[in-house]
Amino acid sequence: MMASDLERLPIISFVTPTYNAERCLERCLQSIRNQDYPQDKIDIVIADGGSTDATLSIAKKYGVRIFNNPRRLAEYGLAIAVQNAKGDFLVLAAADNELEGKDWLSRMLLPFRRDESVSAEWGRMISAEDDCAINHYYALIQNDPLTYFTNQNL
Repeated sequence: MMASDLERLPIISFVTPTYNAERCLERCLQSIRNQDYPQDKIDIVIADGGSTDATLSIAKKYGVRIFNNPRRLAEYGLAIAVQNAKGDFLVLAAADNELEGKDWLSRMLLPFRRDESVSAEWGRMISAEDDCAINHYYALIQNDPLTYFTNQNL
């Protein structure tokens, strides 16, 4: 890729609410930092609800920008993270999410590059082997169970 092509690449902000997420956060952040996308074009923003475990030290290790979420609820954390994001595009991610493959980000940007009218994209969920049964079920139906059963006839 030429230098001018790199300059035109959009900045992508990953926004994540956290609270005591040390168990899963490292895998999430590692999957973002392992992308074959220029790291200076990746902005990771966490709104933390007062974690008492190693969540914040793990986040700092990956160059994450951290903001306080005094309400501790994920919705408020997401709003705080979005407000502080610097990116041209946002990826809403939970602390236990991981990106599938090193080219995930490049693949997710393709629809936006091909068609300027595209404003959002939903990626397919894949559950990990060690996920709980409900996550495997969610991956199978590609929706949460309540929404799936209440809206299946729409």
